[in-house]
Order: sequence, then structure tokens, then C-alpha cells
Amino acid sequence: MVKNSEQIFIISETLVLFDGNYEEEVNNNLCDELEEKAERLIEKNGWKNVFPVWNDYLHTKCTTPESVLNYANHFYVYYGCEYLVPEPYKFLGYMYYILDLNPMKYKGTSIMDTLAIEILNKAGYKYANWDAYNTPPYYIPEEDPKVIAEVEKLRQENKK
Repeated sequence: MVKNSEQIFIISETLVLFDGNYEEEVNNNLCDELEEKAERLIEKNGWKNVFPVWNDYLHTKCTTPESVLNYANHFYVYYGCEYLVPEPYKFLGYMYYILDLNPMKYKGTSIMDTLAIEILNKAGYKYANWDAYNTPPYYIPEEDPKVIAEVEKLRQENKK
């Protein structure tokens, strides 16, 4: 498939945005500059053109729990939760699959909870909200049957 110059630009900017280590960027005060770059990328190219590249990055470059959590932090800081994510359960399911449905094991529970609630609520799943997260019966993303179904689907696909 031949990529046009816009796609190549989005891909190159995505690499700049997501290839860095989030923790190091925070420690070196690079976040503001990268956030602005992400915001300009979305404004100039539109979410419908940026998201598929960011999603492809997730699936091709993020194959370890650490890389998924790094991506999750970047995705949040780069305003990804402010836009409608197509197939939100599939998107989240991949991350929870890599995390083996246990983000706490990798010190990533808060970013994953935030992503799940923000993305699902934006997509219209009103049961995934901050009130439900903080009051009984609690909404817990890794116990969401739809998240679990996506994880199980990936487990089955990867057994082959």
C-alpha cells in the first residue's frame, strides 16, 4: 500500500510522540512540548486520520506491559480520551490482554482505570463513569465482561 505524504507525516510524528519514555519525559519537563505537538497533529490532520496510526502503533510497537503502560500514559496526555475511539472495547481489550487483565501488577492501574472510564464514557457506555468507579457497586474495568471478552478473543487468536 502506498502511503501519501499526510500519512507519512502522521506516522513520523506518532513515532516522535510515542517512542519516548513517558517517565523520563516528565522528569525532563518535555511533556508540554510533546502535548502541543500532539494537539497540533490532531488539529491539522483530524482525529479520524490520526487515531488509526496511533492504534496501529499500539498493536505493532506495544507488546510488553511496560510499553502498553507507556503508550497509555502518552495517549491520555495527548488528548486521546477527548475524542471518540472507534471500537473502544477492542482498543482497551488489547491493552488489558498485554497486561494479562492485571494492570496493578505493573503499577499501571490508575492510568488504565482512567483510560477505560474516559474512553467508554465518551463512547456512550454510561455505566463506566467516575461515580460508578468510586461508589458501590464499583465499576472495575478489568472485571468488565466486555473487556474480558476482548481479552479472551485475543488469547484464543494467539494460541493458533
